[in-house]
Amino acid sequence: MAGEPELVENHTDEDTNGYVTYLQQMLQHNGYYQDGAVDGIFGPITDAAVRQFQEDKGLTVDGWVGPITWGALNGEDGGGNKQIEIDLNDYPALQRAYAAYQEAGDDEVAAADTHLAMIGLNIEGMDTDDDDGSAYA
Repeated sequence: MAGEPELVENHTDEDTNGYVTYLQQMLQHNGYYQDGAVDGIFGPITDAAVRQFQEDKGLTVDGWVGPITWGALNGEDGGGNKQIEIDLNDYPALQRAYAAYQEAGDDEVAAADTHLAMIGLNIEGMDTDDDDGSAYA
């Protein structure tokens, strides 16, 4: 499934048109969220299950269910070239990108690397500075 919304703790089915229930079902399907009721509330039990899933899959452990975590839950292998788009109206995504840039000082490459790591993309082995025009090291 594509186009899932970003979810974090305190979201409910009412806020997300049923996606919290879908998240809980996907977590159960993947062997997580075994002790919680599928109730459409992204509470502490759902958050703990998301974080354990992220840790086990080698993703950034932040409890944020965005494109990378959704992809892993849906069985996407993450292979191939993927383009990550940021909606300019998506304040949380822009805030994460800006925080990564601030953390890296004036180094745009470090900022991009930090942001990619924040959203759970494994950049190991990638040439992200584009000094030679190639996408990979």
